[in-house]
Amino acid sequence: PCLQKKIDKTTYLVEVHFSDTSTQSVEDKLKRVIRKGYHTPVVTKEISSEWGMQRSGEGRAYLGNRMSALRQLSLYMASLGIDCYIPAKFSAKSKTLAYVLNEDEVRSFFRELDSYQPAIRGTRFERLAMEYRAIYRLIFCCGLRVSEARLLKRSDVDLSAGKAKAMIKQSKGRKDRVVFIADDVAGLCSECINILQERYGIYSEYLFPAGDPEKPFRAASLNAKFKEIWSRTPYARPGCRQPTIRAVLMERRPSTSVSIPASTGNTSAPAARAMQQTLDRPESIFPATTAVTELSVWVTPWATTPLS
Repeated sequence: PCLQKKIDKTTYLVEVHFSDTSTQSVEDKLKRVIRKGYHTPVVTKEISSEWGMQRSGEGRAYLGNRMSALRQLSLYMASLGIDCYIPAKFSAKSKTLAYVLNEDEVRSFFRELDSYQPAIRGTRFERLAMEYRAIYRLIFCCGLRVSEARLLKRSDVDLSAGKAKAMIKQSKGRKDRVVFIADDVAGLCSECINILQERYGIYSEYLFPAGDPEKPFRAASLNAKFKEIWSRTPYARPGCRQPTIRAVLMERRPSTSVSIPASTGNTSAPAARAMQQTLDRPESIFPATTAVTELSVWVTPWATTPLS
């Protein structure tokens, strides 16, 4: 088939190619339209509504495919000059509520994490088990996204006592931000770096190097390991909705970050000085680092667990 596409004042005929599988799928759906008795050569809102009714035993994904086929038909007929109703705002995705872990579940997760022993004995797997204990605590205590934690480089982190912080570069929305780190968590990260260098001879640019020290962890690996550790807790129930890494970040966690402009080219001198003061002294935004300190006290039973 060909579609009429108008650009400015010029109308083009655009040839559309469908694979054999797509053609068969569309043909099957159009045959159902004919069997329904829709003989009028126009797609109306009533036809779209009836066609979009979810059948018994039908999943939302298949319903979305059926509506997509009808929408493509409407677009094709509209390109031929036939006034048709074009279905919109349908989706195969369903929204689910987040699984928010309570305090006991979080403690149980970290107890299992600390007792985790890799199934395969070897230097590489023992090293990764040590890194898991540090990176999951950093994610929890600082509210980082998985991609932000795994891509952190040593050059992006200042682990100095009293003003430890991490620079998160080009994250969601292509924004930079500074995340302050509690002293006990910063000490854990420093210990992780020392063990990597002294015990394993690894001097990677990444704060948490993967099996290949020159590469960061993959998000899929961290998600899979989280599920494995969670399955060992007494709160894991087969067949029930399972939490994700982000579920560890509970609503009671205070904010420990401040956004900064990606470019300071248009920032005034007073604003730049004030921003630098905020970065140098966290207490300017968190009085006496209260938000960070209170959090570290609450997680002390497992935030300060030695890695070695």
